[in-house]
Amino acid sequence: MKNLLKLEVLIAALAIPLSTTSGLGQTAPIASIEIAKPVDSGWVENNGDAAGVVWSTRLEVPDATWLRLRFSEVHLGQSAALLRITSVLDGHTQSMHARHVRQWRNTSAYFNGNAVDFELVADPGSGPCRVQIAGAIVGTIAASPRNICGATDDRVLSTDPRAGRIEPIGCTSWLIGDANYCQLTAGHCVVAGNAEVIEFNVPISTESGAIVHPPPSDQYAVDLDSMQFSDDIEVGNDWAYFGVFENSTTGLTAYEAQADHFVLVETVPAPVNQLLRKTGFGSTGAGVSPTFNLAQKTLAGPFTSQDGTRLKYVIDSSGGDSGSPMFLEGTNLAVAIHTNGGCAQTGTNSGTSIENAGLQAALASPTGVCVPDYFEFGFPNGTPDFVNSAGGTTARVSVIARNLYEIDPTSGTLHYNAGDGWLSVPLQAAGSGEWDIVFPSVPCARNLDYYLTFQTTTGAESTNPMGAPGTTYNALTGSSLAVIAEFDFESAPGWFVSSQNLVSGAWARATPTGVGSFGEPPLDFDGSGQCFMTGTTFEGDDVDGGPTMLWSPAVTMAGASNPVVQYARWFTNSNLDGDRLTVEFANNSIVNFVPIESVAHTEGWRRVSQFVSDTFASPGMIRARFSVSDNPNNSRTEAAIDSVLFLDITCDNVCLKGDVDANGVVDGRDVSPFVTTLLNPPAMGAPAFCATDMDSSDTLAADVDVPLFINCVLEASCP
Repeated sequence: MKNLLKLEVLIAALAIPLSTTSGLGQTAPIASIEIAKPVDSGWVENNGDAAGVVWSTRLEVPDATWLRLRFSEVHLGQSAALLRITSVLDGHTQSMHARHVRQWRNTSAYFNGNAVDFELVADPGSGPCRVQIAGAIVGTIAASPRNICGATDDRVLSTDPRAGRIEPIGCTSWLIGDANYCQLTAGHCVVAGNAEVIEFNVPISTESGAIVHPPPSDQYAVDLDSMQFSDDIEVGNDWAYFGVFENSTTGLTAYEAQADHFVLVETVPAPVNQLLRKTGFGSTGAGVSPTFNLAQKTLAGPFTSQDGTRLKYVIDSSGGDSGSPMFLEGTNLAVAIHTNGGCAQTGTNSGTSIENAGLQAALASPTGVCVPDYFEFGFPNGTPDFVNSAGGTTARVSVIARNLYEIDPTSGTLHYNAGDGWLSVPLQAAGSGEWDIVFPSVPCARNLDYYLTFQTTTGAESTNPMGAPGTTYNALTGSSLAVIAEFDFESAPGWFVSSQNLVSGAWARATPTGVGSFGEPPLDFDGSGQCFMTGTTFEGDDVDGGPTMLWSPAVTMAGASNPVVQYARWFTNSNLDGDRLTVEFANNSIVNFVPIESVAHTEGWRRVSQFVSDTFASPGMIRARFSVSDNPNNSRTEAAIDSVLFLDITCDNVCLKGDVDANGVVDGRDVSPFVTTLLNPPAMGAPAFCATDMDSSDTLAADVDVPLFINCVLEASCP
């Protein structure tokens, strides 16, 4: 199937900020046109026995030298499906799973030529998939004025793996040796989200000067959450610090692929005309081969002066060079970020010093993907959400070191907390980069928080999940778990919605379709496909006014040993004001609701388990209600609820109080093990702990447990 798109050639005038004091901010933005041409795969599914292509098309743009796709909607089932896009011209391919589509903000990489083959590939049983292509971005990069320090442009082609080309703004960035090997560039290159893609190993341009893109395996999506910058171009305060996601096709980080980086000097040396080198992706003009245009070039020249945090030097530059590394000749020591052309006006070009206080503060407080994270964690069988309180529940974790770090194989540790403080046990090596997580005995009918830590061979540590112990995995503990009622919202019997004073954003059962840019979840929680969401009419349809209330059916929990209501929630509030997601329970009533939690802005999905008996002494017919409002209507407020379960936890009688030797009889033979256990307590939940804990307080205290034990042995008066 072919879908022909008509190209209207657009060469836009390049707008370059002028400065009477510092020359030109040297970007070279793409002059492009976006062509709307909807293409829809419809809902497709792999019902066969092997992975395969379930839909394909060819997207062609006559006369285009390159193109980039934009998607309006992508659904990839249970993540076992991917998009595969291949350039017809050179065969270069990009593969994208659902998370990559979000990271690329519903766009693809750049492809050379005027046509791509597009395929949707799915595993058997991966569920319904759908992709909607909105159109294509096509165009060219216009050349921009140069600031040549002399009669000729002396820059020469180079292939430094540390420097990348920023698209679509047309600037230069470079890898540095911080913990996660992130990048620096000029601040004016990243304003308004203009830095979207970093390209490494960029080919030379065509004979006509048109840019050529590297394969998608050398293109990386910028993480906007990592971006910190200042664009005060006039006073040596023009810098940006950011990171990129791993490559969608290779799975490699930029540093893993390039295996090189610049080192930032601690102190910039005084200028005495020593040589600095600049490597960047500037444009070219008369007297230079068009193939050099916006390809990587380098040149060294004298470091002439310094004015505060502005360094000045005599080195040719042009549009596209903004953000280039300025480093001491013959070393890998970077001293500045190139930001300004000015040779034609003042005799020097200039950049922002590495010593800039704002830049140093950003480097000390990384965000997004720049936050130190040395390992990639995988859970082949998932993370446990129920742990046997007697101990022995096992899970498997795989750990891969990133950015060329190495794992200390003895460092894996499970940290867990059942409400009585954090404890830890080592993980058990399983070989081939995998470890077993074996949970010890813990108290029954509890919420159990847990996380993992690993260290590199140099002692640097990562937690999983990141942010622990502030963010953890969660499980319920017990002997057995029974499901009384379960709702994954593929259907929703008995659920209903009511609203008061609502302008928009009522609860509705739907499939998330966005990329999270408006605060909505990009996916449901449990992978079934649907959840209850606010504002499903269009992506920007958030809650205004309200509240809008989502009511569960009443579920009988009378007679349950340890009744629990579990749910996954999502709540975002753009200005972090007083708007909340309110959770309430009612017992044998549709009127008298009791507040359970009031949720402020929270990053991502969170699964929560509420013990009903903590609120109601005699649970009967339990109903849950979830309410959201935006009052006053001054923020973007979105909520979602998924995977609601009504559960019962059973706790078997794991011990006979006083029977510390576990022979079924309480007598004098228990005295010695009782004293031993009291002086050297085992893990809480162990049978010996349970038998010694005479008052069932989950603590061993001589002043309480000893008298009770004596009565138990001498008078058979056992709890």
